[in-house]
Amino acid sequence: MSRSLRQRPPEDDDTKFFRLIHVICKSPSEIFTTTYTSAHALPQYVWDILCADPRRSNAILSHAEKALTRTADEEHSARGEYWITCSTVDQLLSQRIDFILSCTDNVLGPYPVFIYSTRHSSRLDGDFLLPRLSFLVKALHSAVNVSRVFSVFAPDPVTEMFTKLWANLTGIRFVPQPYYSAAFSACTKRTLIDKPTPIHPSLKDVIRAADKSDIPRVAELCYDFALDSVNLWLPFAIKMDSLIR
Repeated sequence: MSRSLRQRPPEDDDTKFFRLIHVICKSPSEIFTTTYTSAHALPQYVWDILCADPRRSNAILSHAEKALTRTADEEHSARGEYWITCSTVDQLLSQRIDFILSCTDNVLGPYPVFIYSTRHSSRLDGDFLLPRLSFLVKALHSAVNVSRVFSVFAPDPVTEMFTKLWANLTGIRFVPQPYYSAAFSACTKRTLIDKPTPIHPSLKDVIRAADKSDIPRVAELCYDFALDSVNLWLPFAIKMDSLIR
């Protein structure tokens, strides 16, 4: 789920609650964050985690992989990109990464903030999220200008708590209604149930690898999807030709 942020926060009971909890949970010694300013600086174990589950980490992994192929001039112009990890050290001094956050750009402009969780969404309860996201919010706030964080894309429990903590720290109100609300799914030849649809019984599904000839049609589908979510005050003006790039 993606949420967007704008000015003029209300001081409601929810914000006051998170302000209190933020103070209580802001310094557990077993949790820490690390900020990287280049994809080349990411340690191998971070790559291993991203590559171990590429479907769920794709929003961060795909851009990080492209960033590795930049020329020196392109790398210089990409300054201001950040990858932040949030880790827990257990009693045996074993380090575990819980979250990976990216704040990066592409040819169309700034990306939303993406947050990948190494835990399944069903295990993202408040006790786990609150201290870790408090650290992640503070690390991001230290790295970027407040105006850079215009949208946050992550699993629902992460997005909801992250935006509340960000609003509490920065004074920027989040928009309650998600800009994008999408479910993750996947289909293979093995899992596809090929049966006629009630609307177009003559149509059949064909699974194949995509090629360049598919780009215009994919761009059209992306455009229609984005158009369903347009809010005029958000910085998401989309043109068809830019989607094809």
